[in-house]
Amino acid sequence: MEEQRHLGNASPASYLMTVGPAGNGFSAGTNHVSVESKAELDRHLEWVQSKLPSRAASCVQWLRQPSSIFWRVPISIALILGGIFSFLPVLGIWMLPLGLILIAQDVPFLQTPLARALGWVERKWQERKARRDEVK
Repeated sequence: MEEQRHLGNASPASYLMTVGPAGNGFSAGTNHVSVESKAELDRHLEWVQSKLPSRAASCVQWLRQPSSIFWRVPISIALILGGIFSFLPVLGIWMLPLGLILIAQDVPFLQTPLARALGWVERKWQERKARRDEVK
């Protein structure tokens, strides 16, 4: 008989893990990588959120909540489309990564590459800040 347990402070839809009869924590259909990627993505998003102005950070925090899925998905799709059409006035390429980050909350196959990309951005940000602090 299979049981389900909740991992961390995740939404039930994305973090419920099936525990197989062997008791090892994973059954054949479980994707362990997506759980780790989701946790890493959440950590990077919290870091990015800490760099935002308070009003923008509170908006991102609200959009990341599981209950905001009906707002998050259309907003992320609109941002992705706006990024694709960035050659038009008002729209910009900045919209594409923001839309991908938001939609990755609900699309597991995007979580691993975006977690890696955000890790790279975080490392480069910290290296640049360290170099700038050395100069001062």
